[in-house]
Amino acid sequence: MNYAYDILLNFLDGPRIYEFFEWKKQDKIKNINRIPVFLVNKKTFIDIVNNDVVIEKDFLNIIKNKTTIFSSEYNKYIKYAFIITNKEKCYGINLDDKGNIIGKSSLLLDEEDEILELSDNMEEKEIKYKLKKYNLKTNNIYTRTEENKIRFITKELEKAHNENNEEKLNYIYDEVLKDRKKSNNYEELITIVNDNNKEVIKRLYFILKLSSNVYTKRGI
Repeated sequence: MNYAYDILLNFLDGPRIYEFFEWKKQDKIKNINRIPVFLVNKKTFIDIVNNDVVIEKDFLNIIKNKTTIFSSEYNKYIKYAFIITNKEKCYGINLDDKGNIIGKSSLLLDEEDEILELSDNMEEKEIKYKLKKYNLKTNNIYTRTEENKIRFITKELEKAHNENNEEKLNYIYDEVLKDRKKSNNYEELITIVNDNNKEVIKRLYFILKLSSNVYTKRGI
């Protein structure tokens, strides 16, 4: 079995894998002592990295407790983790006991380069898995900070809509879209968020943060 040594991994759950420059201080970044590395074919790489799959038990048995962490505690493991590569990219994968992916991580550039160099002398490994669902292509035009802002905007708009808080929706609409003829405030605001207009999203985030504080203080 091939291993990578002394690398950093940031296992985050979700369809998108954040590049190292988008990692946050509050993330639980692991200082990995040793982790197995597997070279796979193109289809396997794409499915595991991009889609919703369940990896079969035989592979879990191969990688069980093979990933160790630098720690003051003796023999601290990540139970099911490995690095997957196609000789072009590398990603860390973390699994639960049933083979579901519970975390994915990019690598630092220099550490990825070392593993890619290692993969030149590796044989392809067949990893058996079941494809549960194709995920939609992840929208990479946003940074992680912008994605967090969009989640906040969507949550606030849905909350106001579900509570029939027309006063708040009207206030937001008038502040952001003064020159537009009103139709359905909620639907139009959501549509604008989905239109990828970063300036409008920035404005909406500022207004919603402000209005959220105002309405909270007024008890609305």
